[in-house]
Amino acid sequence: MSEVAQIREQIDREIEALRYAQAYASVARHDIITHRYEQLARCFERLAAELGTTPAIEELAKKLEEKL
Repeated sequence: MSEVAQIREQIDREIEALRYAQAYASVARHDIITHRYEQLARCFERLAAELGTTPAIEELAKKLEEKL
């Protein structure tokens, strides 16, 4: 599996975990939600290194819009 495909899968997992954490925000600790956003930022940085900043932003924005 290519590096980009692995990053895309990781982004999907992070968004899913973030979605669940936000759904239970009344009981989820703030640091858990913050950690998920930090992980997503790391994935973005890796994707930007592979594809370039603009395509990475577009892809991440699309995934967030679809899943959150």
